[in-house]
Amino acid sequence: MRLEGMNPADVPDEDDQFLGCDLSEYFGSDRLATAERVVLTQLKYSVLHPGTRGTAARLNTSKRATGASVVKRLAQLFARLGEEIDAEERLSKVTIALVSNQPIDPELEQALDAARGALRDRGPGTYAGIAFARLPVKRRDLLDKLRHASGLSSGDFTDFVRVLDLGGCGAGTRLLQRLQLGTELSALTPDGVQATPNLVQLMYSCMMPDAAGEAGLRAHDVLVALGASGPRSVLPFPPRVAEPAVRVLTRQAR
Repeated sequence: MRLEGMNPADVPDEDDQFLGCDLSEYFGSDRLATAERVVLTQLKYSVLHPGTRGTAARLNTSKRATGASVVKRLAQLFARLGEEIDAEERLSKVTIALVSNQPIDPELEQALDAARGALRDRGPGTYAGIAFARLPVKRRDLLDKLRHASGLSSGDFTDFVRVLDLGGCGAGTRLLQRLQLGTELSALTPDGVQATPNLVQLMYSCMMPDAAGEAGLRAHDVLVALGASGPRSVLPFPPRVAEPAVRVLTRQAR
């Protein structure tokens, strides 16, 4: 995984199309071409208005006159990946996610679920007007506004909807997440309380200027932060009793 963009071996850090990527996760490989799955996430945290719902209107609107909206940034990630891999591969292995402490508006969530249902039996690049023709007018209008805000073509937008994941919205406060992290780490290491600040510090170090150009963190980096010498040092400890090559039948076993 890498904070602030993707692996520089895939795309350069100065590529403006990836400004919306705060976290990238690679599964199976650290390269886009060979990874089994890639998740690109934009992180949003509101201190003043944590309970404000993320409506389509809010996600479609930029806070700055010259800036891009949340939807636009996420769509840019999707579009830019289309220059690196083909459409079918992009659909099969890529997830574009938004994670925020603010919840998503139920109407937006329901509209996206309905859109994905309408696309289930259709191929890549299906036109939105065809795919969404039977959806209720209110949901079609909401999806149309999202499409215009995204800047994507009709066919690219329907593919974007398939890989868009808003399930991480409505996450807890930073304090709550830190406490939950400590609880989860306690199930993996004998000293989960101490492992928590170590892991948080490791994350901070990835955002420093001297980390620019690095591919990101791998599993063994996290294990070091947890104070583990390797996967076998993580709870629950795997059994290490070797099965004897030659067995001797005893009277009790008869």
